[in-house]
Parts: sequence; structure tokens; C-alpha cells
Amino acid sequence: MSEARAPGIVLRGGAMGLADAVPGVSGGTMALLLGIHPRLVRALAHLRLDTLQRGDWRALDLGFLLLLGVGLALGLFVGARVLVVALVEAPRLMAALLLGLVVGGVRAPARRVSWDMGAWALALSAGALAFLVTVVRPVAVPDAAWFLPVAGAVAAVAMILPGISGSYLLLLMGLYEPVLAAVAELDLGVVALVGAGAAVGLLSFSRALHHLLEYYTSGTHAAMVGLLVGSLGRLWPWRDAPGFAEGAPTLPSGGAASLTSVLLAIAAGWLLVRALEAAASGTRSETEKGT
Repeated sequence: MSEARAPGIVLRGGAMGLADAVPGVSGGTMALLLGIHPRLVRALAHLRLDTLQRGDWRALDLGFLLLLGVGLALGLFVGARVLVVALVEAPRLMAALLLGLVVGGVRAPARRVSWDMGAWALALSAGALAFLVTVVRPVAVPDAAWFLPVAGAVAAVAMILPGISGSYLLLLMGLYEPVLAAVAELDLGVVALVGAGAAVGLLSFSRALHHLLEYYTSGTHAAMVGLLVGSLGRLWPWRDAPGFAEGAPTLPSGGAASLTSVLLAIAAGWLLVRALEAAASGTRSETEKGT
């Protein structure tokens, strides 16, 4: 891996961390937008004892994972301290910006799909699943330390699965605010328990996802498209409650100035994705090879 690429990998990890801090936004979606999702899944899938024993360092891609992990940790910390404030102060504009990002990101996996009847069925099924996740009400979970690794494992699966938000799953379990506060305040006990579960979840699920991407490329990307589209409802800017992604969607309101600002935020998100894709287009193939 070229040293010149190291800052870019850290920045991509930071963007994933920021995304993972926001309920309704998936770090997997951000990885897909930034062109590192295949390499991330492949590297995690090869992180096994037998690969270590063989010394297959190219397959392990440890440098990439380490740099990405540093960026992700920094992004989570910044997201916990700063981004959440923006979600409270300007929830409608933040939702609009994120909506534009996700809409812009649909094109990347869609271009890898052979759109036959099977692909459409997978996309619709995955979209329905993502939509159902966004309308589920919070559930009661055990208030005990042993459940924190379980919650971390569940949330971590969403970190590499586009369209499903790990933070939102924590929100459903009633653990989003406690975990976010632990990250912001560097409560190492809580962070370690959640992190341990997240590591297990990532390593376990990444192998299955890598297999699907390797042998069922079209169908897997069709499901990703469905997950992205199905998650859009959670990011609809106009809702009947004041908080970010809270309450039920409503028709646009607030006057012409408010409508204009929301549309501009959506456009900004969409243009940001286009800019990211343009910047990555010249280097994506080399990045995925793990040079």
C-alpha cells in the first residue's frame, strides 16, 4: 500500500465513523460511496487464524484495516461530540443533506446489477425489509453489561451492510444515547464491551458478505440497492416531530425559504457523492487491489 494513499484511507474511515454516529445513516453506505466497500469486506473476510498462520499478508491487508480503523474511531469521536449537535440544531437540513447523499449513492451498486426478474425481486424484498426497520418502535432490552457486546455485534453488521444503520439499531434497543455518551466521554469500559461485540459481528458477517459479493455479485448489489432505497423514508426532512428522523413523515411545510434550503441541502448531498465518485474513479481499481 502506498504511503501517499494512507491519508485518503484515514479520511474514508473518518467519513464512515461520522456516518455510523448518525441514526438512519449506514457506514456501509459511506464505504460504498467512497469505493472501498469491496476491499473492506474482502479484508475482513480474510482476517482469520489460518490466513495469519500462512503469512498471507496481501490477503490480510492489515495496513488498510489499521488506517481505516484509526479514521473510523476518530470519525465516531467527532460525530459523538460535534455532528450530534448539528442534528439537534438543524435536524431538517441534516436529514436533507443525508437524503441527497443516499439518493446519489444508489447509482454505484445499481450499475453492477443485471436487472432481470430475480434482481428486481431481491431489490424489492430488501427495500421492504429496510423500510420495516425504519418504522419499528424501540424495544425493551436487558439493562445489563453483558448485553452491550450483543448490541455491538448487531450494530456492527450494519456497519458494512449498506442501507441499514447501526446507530438506528442501537436506537431501537434504547442504547444509542448511552453508547454515544460513552464514546464522547471516553468511557473505556462501555466502549470496550461494545467494541468487542462489534469486532465479533464484523468478522463473522464479513465472510458471508464476501462470499455473496464474490459469487452472487448481481443479486447482492440488487439487494444493496433495495436497502438504500428502503432506508430513504427515515431521512425524509419533513416530519411531525422536531427531532432528527423522529415522528412520521409529513408533506413539505415551513414556507418557500424553508423549502428552498431543504432542496439545496439535498442537492448538496447529491453533488458531494458525484464529486466523491469523480475523485475516486481514477484510483478505485488500484485501491480495491490493495496495492
